[in-house]
Amino acid sequence: RLTWAGDGGEIDFEEGEIKSARCEAMSGEPAFYRLLERTEGSFVFQAGKRQTAPDAMPATMFLLMEGMRRLDEARKQGGAQRPSAAR
Repeated sequence: RLTWAGDGGEIDFEEGEIKSARCEAMSGEPAFYRLLERTEGSFVFQAGKRQTAPDAMPATMFLLMEGMRRLDEARKQGGAQRPSAAR
């Protein structure tokens, strides 16, 4: 669970792989990318069984590489735009 300025989101892992993400009104891959944009906040790790069904998520390495690419592109554009949640 990640929190910042009264808001937050969650990323669920299973055996080291990302299985679901939730942030604002989004879930899945778009929510993961939105969470990746955060530069401040705090997190809490809670072990145990996931309470929600898994989302259809790509492999964790893909999510991280694509997320970093999106952040890099946003920085190159002056940081004025948020990385798009859509592919």
